[in-house]
Amino acid sequence: MGDFSRELSGYDLDMKQIDNGPFSASMKQVQYGPVTINRFITTRRFEANGNPPPVVRTFGIPTAECQPFIWRRKKTSGNTIQIYRPCTELALITHPHFEAIDISIHEDDFNTLNQRYGLPELDEMIGNREMVDCDPAVLYRLRKLLLYICESIDSNPDHFEQHAGLHNLIEYELPYLLAQSLMSS
Repeated sequence: MGDFSRELSGYDLDMKQIDNGPFSASMKQVQYGPVTINRFITTRRFEANGNPPPVVRTFGIPTAECQPFIWRRKKTSGNTIQIYRPCTELALITHPHFEAIDISIHEDDFNTLNQRYGLPELDEMIGNREMVDCDPAVLYRLRKLLLYICESIDSNPDHFEQHAGLHNLIEYELPYLLAQSLMSS
């Protein structure tokens, strides 16, 4: 658990395993352009408290298999995105075999992309909400794209630097689908 906690760069987290047995986890981080993707996989139930990375907006997209879970004392549906503002205090209790992918992007960059696509600014989309229930079909496309990106990089990490198609997916398509998911709530 200690090694996993050290790998969560940018996050200020206190993590506690809350079920018995050996803990196994992985965290992979991909950054391209204004977008950072973090993929978390754990084999045990844990409780996490703390703060997301400062300066960026972070959005938690749990995979369909790990829903529902409890976030900030609210039970999530199978179609939620968690919204972490720089001042958000995280409070998460997971299932065993939890998997989530977070997307972090500077708010100005996200708003610039939204403007390019004719979409409203982030604050208009989400208001004061910390968790949004999204249209399942739109969220499915976002999850599918995130898993495709992560698995493509996992299968050939050395190829990522030269893969212009993945770069475009991360820098442009991913923020677009994220905005579409947030707007579908």
